[in-house]
Amino acid sequence: MTGQQTIPVALGEERIRMKKSPRRSFKFSFGHDHLFGTLKPEMLEAFRKNQVTQFFPANALVLGAGETPKGIYVIRSGKIKLSLPGRGSGGPTSRVAGRGEILGLSAMVSGKPCEVASQTLTAAELTFIPRNAIIRLMDEDSDFAFRVLQYLCNDLGDAFENVRAHLRPHRRNPKGT
Repeated sequence: MTGQQTIPVALGEERIRMKKSPRRSFKFSFGHDHLFGTLKPEMLEAFRKNQVTQFFPANALVLGAGETPKGIYVIRSGKIKLSLPGRGSGGPTSRVAGRGEILGLSAMVSGKPCEVASQTLTAAELTFIPRNAIIRLMDEDSDFAFRVLQYLCNDLGDAFENVRAHLRPHRRNPKGT
């Protein structure tokens, strides 16, 4: 691919710098239940000015485990593998994320490194929104700030459920039944 460079990331991995897409009119088409689904039109317009849509090929690293994101990625299309730390993007799959899901939000808000690596399974279109735009929106719109908290709490609840599921003893069928 011409015009692309690699960027060194943690543990000697390299990431391909993706080309920015041509500037185009982009409107969030997420439903009312999505994090961005209830933004007021004037907030949405100001917010849109700060976003950049990027295209990633299959098997590209989006965010590395241990990397502190400078913003978030909203998945527009494609599938993203979230891998547990320890083996970079080649670690065991924690789950697969798809359209409408957000990558890097908890790490971006906390200022701490990502707990999982995000790697494309298919070609993907992602919208990057810088941290300062998210923080500014949280400052100006208390409803949005509350929705961010809800989103993070839902993620935390899902993580707890995954841990509980792994800790539950497997049920065995009694012999002879």
